[in-house]
Amino acid sequence: MLSYANKSYSLLHSFYLLNTLGDDMESDTNTSVQSLVDLPKNAVCAVKGVDASEEHALRLAGLGLTAGRELRVVRRGEPTIVQVYGTRIGIARSLARCVSVVLNPA
Repeated sequence: MLSYANKSYSLLHSFYLLNTLGDDMESDTNTSVQSLVDLPKNAVCAVKGVDASEEHALRLAGLGLTAGRELRVVRRGEPTIVQVYGTRIGIARSLARCVSVVLNPA
């Protein structure tokens, strides 16, 4: 029997996978996917996906970094600081490297 916490975790994981994998069928030849750590300061981008352990992917999803979510790079380095939902989040550079993004046209 699953506890309430396990059911919530399972639902969150399923939601995250759907959001991460759902956009893979669409491609735009004018955009290129790159790592979050490769973007310059003040770059605005959209999250394409996260290639990290389940634990880290769920933590990032809980912070709002899900597929399609727009964010802005506030600071490069350690930690990488991004703004999402109007909130600044510090992400370890090693983890930020796992976040694939598409740069939004200026």
